[in-house]
Amino acid sequence: MVYIIYVTILFYSDSKYEYQIESLIKSFKLNNINCDFLYYTIGFESNLNYPTLTKKLWPVNPRFKSFCFYKAGICYDAIKTYGGNMLFLDSDIIIGRRFSTEFFIHDRDYPLASMGNWNFPFHYTVVDQSTTFPSFNIGDRVMAPGENFGNIIDIDYQNQTYSIKLDLYQDIQIYKKGELKDILVRDYKKLASYYNTDKKMGYVYTCILSFNEKCIDFISEWKSITENEYLNSPEYVSDYYPFHEETAINVTYWKRGITENYGRVFVNTLNSDVVKYVEEHDNIVGQNIFNNPNQKCENSNRVKLYHGMVNKEEIDKVINYLESKNH
Repeated sequence: MVYIIYVTILFYSDSKYEYQIESLIKSFKLNNINCDFLYYTIGFESNLNYPTLTKKLWPVNPRFKSFCFYKAGICYDAIKTYGGNMLFLDSDIIIGRRFSTEFFIHDRDYPLASMGNWNFPFHYTVVDQSTTFPSFNIGDRVMAPGENFGNIIDIDYQNQTYSIKLDLYQDIQIYKKGELKDILVRDYKKLASYYNTDKKMGYVYTCILSFNEKCIDFISEWKSITENEYLNSPEYVSDYYPFHEETAINVTYWKRGITENYGRVFVNTLNSDVVKYVEEHDNIVGQNIFNNPNQKCENSNRVKLYHGMVNKEEIDKVINYLESKNH
């Protein structure tokens, strides 16, 4: 007897992004993937209707600074309420011909995610160092010469120097006024330090998350870190969550010493021509598609889907391309 293990595809959106959800579902149909869909609608009733689509209305939370902060709570509610094997996908995803639900089934007690374009992404704010010293404060995260990240641990007002504890080897270096890059860095470090951990593996993205009922404890912790009311206050949220729930899930992995992930199984792109090119070539290894570093492809044989499809015209071109492959 053959046992079939089912996977439920989970996603959410508000009314503005429902066109993406519809295209995501269509890409499943056009790639002949039959599965159940679970759709959380944020503050609106969806008009989408498919035989295998379950919809659940989810309340708007005005406290969330970003739409991404809903993700952990929705994953937690979905697995607690419905159970089984789940694959969460962002709304701006289109699946490709190499996609299979079997690839995303596992029995680990933590979700599996994918690497993305950048190993440790960061935001920054430009700082004018020509103003009165000091331009930075103790605790600020900065970039020293040689592209080295570090945190300011002391300021010498008399000599106008900063003492920086660098990430590399955890050594301390002293830099004069003007020697630091003119940026204030926001990355994973502040949230990781708050939870007394640091990076244990490369940085994963949350556009893809596969999980099962054994993962409930992990998802609950991820949710609690994502929704920490103190850190989510307007005063702190940008510093502690530069990449919203994604920063939080990486910290959760590191706290638990987890180092496993899918590697890179998607290509990030806004453009339909990239989808067509990767779909039609099985020998792309270690390339930036069309010389664009935002469109990194590690191995096209492992590319299951495409992330970042937000322009409706480009999405329609992809859907038309997938339809043409079916004829």
